[in-house]
Amino acid sequence: MGADATRLSFLHYALGGGLGHLVRQWGIAHALQKQSAGKSKSTIVTTSEFAPTVAKRVAQLDHDRVQFKILSPNCLPDEAKKLMEDLIATERFACLIVDVFPRGLGGELVGCFAKYSNLPKVLVARNLPAAYLQNLQIEPFVRSNYKQVFRIEPYAPFEKLPQSQLTCPVVFQPETANEPGSVAGRQDERRVLVVGSGTSSECNALRDLSNKLQAIASKSDASDDLRLCNFSYYGPTPDLNDDQFSWPLSARLNGFDLVIGNAGYNLFWETKLAQIPAILFARRRKYDNQVLRSEVRWPIQVNDLLGMIGSKLQPAPESTCSIPRGNSIDDLAASILNLLKIAN
Repeated sequence: MGADATRLSFLHYALGGGLGHLVRQWGIAHALQKQSAGKSKSTIVTTSEFAPTVAKRVAQLDHDRVQFKILSPNCLPDEAKKLMEDLIATERFACLIVDVFPRGLGGELVGCFAKYSNLPKVLVARNLPAAYLQNLQIEPFVRSNYKQVFRIEPYAPFEKLPQSQLTCPVVFQPETANEPGSVAGRQDERRVLVVGSGTSSECNALRDLSNKLQAIASKSDASDDLRLCNFSYYGPTPDLNDDQFSWPLSARLNGFDLVIGNAGYNLFWETKLAQIPAILFARRRKYDNQVLRSEVRWPIQVNDLLGMIGSKLQPAPESTCSIPRGNSIDDLAASILNLLKIAN
C-alpha cells in the first residue's frame, strides 16, 4: 500500500455495550503505536456507556495519538453511518479495524463499505449466533469486504474463509511482571476478586454480590473456609475517578485465589491465561453466547454460589496452561502492519 508510517492513521469501529469492544480496540491502537515507533494515530468510534471514562484514562497514556468519537448507546444506524462516512471522507486512513460485528450493529457499515470499497478492512472476530450469521448472510459479506479476519477465540465463525486466521486470545496482558493485587490480608487468607463487567447495572449487581459475600464471610457462624475469604470488588462505573479503575486487569490478578464475574470474552481469557480459578456467569446476550464459556447462569442463589466457592478454593492438581501466553495484542498489531506492508 505504501503508506507513510509518519502519518499512519487507523480507524477502529467498536460499537457495543460494556467495556469489551472498546478496551480491546484501544489495546490494539496502543499496540499499533508501539509497533510503528509512536508514529501512528487512531480514531475509535464507540457507543460504550463507559467511553468518557476510558477516553480520560487513555488521554493520560496516549495523549493525542488516540481520539474517541463517542455515540449514544442508543444511537440509530443512520447516525453511525453518517459519522463513519464523514470520518473516512475527511481523513486518509491506512485501515479500518472492525470489532466483532462485520456489518455494524444495525447494518450501518454495508452502505459505507460500498462507498469506500478501496479502504482496507480488518475484522476482529469473536463468536456470533448462528441465526444472525445465516439470516443476514454474514459470511459472504465478510468474504467480499474484508482483507483479513482475525478469529480471536475458537468459537469464532469464518473458519473457511481464505483470509481467516485463528490467533491467540486477544486480551490485555501486563508488559512487566504482575504487580500484587490491592487487597492486603493474613498469610492464610483466601483472596476472592469479584469483577464488574457488562452494563452499569450488571456492575452494580456484582458489587452488591461482593458486599453480600463479604458480610456472610464476616459472620461468627460462617464456615472455617469462608471466614478465611476476603472478597473485594473491582470494576467500572460511568463516573469513575482516575484511581478507581485501570487496565490491564491481568496486572492485578497476582495473589488472588479466585475470580468471580461474567463470562464475557475478556474476563474468561484473562483468567485462563493467568491460570486462576474462576466462577463466571453466563449472561443473556443478543450477540454473544456466553454459555460457550460457562455453564453457570445468572442469577444464582447465594447458597449455591457459596458451595461453588468452597469447591473452587480446594487445592487442585497442577496443570499447564495450553493457551499461548505471548503478547497477543502486540502480535495482532504486527500482523495488521504486515498485512498492509508497512515496515515496523
